[in-house]
Amino acid sequence: MLHSSSGAAIHSANTASCLKTLSLQLGVSERTLLSILRLFYDEYHALPDLINATIHQQDWSALNGLIHKMKGSCSSLRMEALRAHLISLESGLKQRKVLSVEDMQPLYRELDLVIDRYELATK
Repeated sequence: MLHSSSGAAIHSANTASCLKTLSLQLGVSERTLLSILRLFYDEYHALPDLINATIHQQDWSALNGLIHKMKGSCSSLRMEALRAHLISLESGLKQRKVLSVEDMQPLYRELDLVIDRYELATK
């Protein structure tokens, strides 16, 4: 998040523009979209901790389930960059690649960008 008052105003304008564009693409009101995005945030903001624990337990089936579920949510919300990371990770798991916490960092960065883009942590 930007901290200066003018930066915050620009960020809020960008957020409003993103919300308006996405609501039009999905054919839902901005109010409905905010409710959906809140559910997305509630479901996935703690995902990095859950994934890291799953990796440490080497529970690849559970990891695949987490990734697959989030991929579906991202598809529904047209979060293409986040979805692309998930597709890559899911592909690695299907090829029986052992994933590490470090492999997840691009996903976590993109998730942070989505949360920031829609100011989900503050709504």
